Amino acid sequence: MQNLPNLPVYNAYKPYRSEGGGSIALIFAILLVPITLGVSYAMYDNHQKGIYGNDASALVFPLIVIGLLVLLNFWLFRVYLRAKKRINAVKKQFKEKGVSTSAKIIGKERVDGGESADDYYVYYQFKSDFIVKADLLNSKEKAYYNLPIGATIEIEYLSDNPTQSRLK
Repeated sequence: MQNLPNLPVYNAYKPYRSEGGGSIALIFAILLVPITLGVSYAMYDNHQKGIYGNDASALVFPLIVIGLLVLLNFWLFRVYLRAKKRINAVKKQFKEKGVSTSAKIIGKERVDGGESADDYYVYYQFKSDFIVKADLLNSKEKAYYNLPIGATIEIEYLSDNPTQSRLK
């Protein structure tokens, strides 16, 4: 990475990186539904076959497991909904208060991911008192990394908080 001015560095807005967990929680919640139903059916079937015997207390542990699976499912779905709500709130802020402008690329960074993919970043500046670091996650954004330092790019920032910005 090139030498950057000695200014505060803020991260550019990235909903799927900064607000993460929502999609993963939804996937786990969806996967837990058939597991919970399967455990419930197996427990019912075993009870019908008399595997647990006639003692109802033998059902306590399997019922606790099913109850915990149901609670975990609701909690994961709640995590998903909260993340989705935060992402939509920020999108709304950019829609209502977003200001488009140009910024200058002042630095680039590539971090070796080892066994996984490398991470690419560009540093841009559109105000004199801070710098923004943008994480380039998809192929469209990685094109910014190929631009020379000093190139002008289009960004959007919040009018009431310029440190919150994103690539356009």
